[in-house]
Amino acid sequence: MALTRADTIEQLEGEWTTLEAFVRGISDADMDRPTRCEEWTVRGVTAHIVGGVLDVASGTVGTTTGHQHVEDRPTHSPSQLADELHDGAQIAMKLLRTIDDRIWAQPSPFPGLTVRQGVEALWLESFLHEDDIRDALGMTARSSGGLALEISIRHVAEEMAKQAWNQTTLALDGMPKVRIGPGGDSVIGGDPMRFLLAATGRIEAEDVGLDPKVNIYRR
Repeated sequence: MALTRADTIEQLEGEWTTLEAFVRGISDADMDRPTRCEEWTVRGVTAHIVGGVLDVASGTVGTTTGHQHVEDRPTHSPSQLADELHDGAQIAMKLLRTIDDRIWAQPSPFPGLTVRQGVEALWLESFLHEDDIRDALGMTARSSGGLALEISIRHVAEEMAKQAWNQTTLALDGMPKVRIGPGGDSVIGGDPMRFLLAATGRIEAEDVGLDPKVNIYRR
């Protein structure tokens, strides 16, 4: 689905609001549970999300790393992280709403991404990192990813196009077909969430019948 600039920003705000409420519900005892994100615990994943939002709010995107976000918040509680997320999102949204259509199509501080793609990447990261935490806590995924899942898959498709997957069609269960580049001779189907986890390196691509090079973060 193609969303307008205003709709995309509004949906990202909703994603951050949902995430804030979710973080507030995490217990202190669960914060040190390991996750599927490299060496990060639940606290670390949450700290990375918060740090990313604050980078947008302060206009410092690209100047700090995920590991710095984590190192800056080694003992933060769920409520502290949720408060930071809330305050950062408020400021970030004011900045994002000043963007016009001309700026929307221009390069962003995220390497290789336009401003639109950068905002969509923030949406994908928030959606997937919540799922990382749910997985660590033994919780089920959201009953429906809705637009977050659909836009995340579209973002992944655009990144796959940069990695020579330009004759592929994504025909995932219950999702609109996405053609990557011209042609579309190769077809990838199956569960959309499992595809997304594989395409972002969270599970092995081979486990869902995909080429290992499908991981968009593989360099």
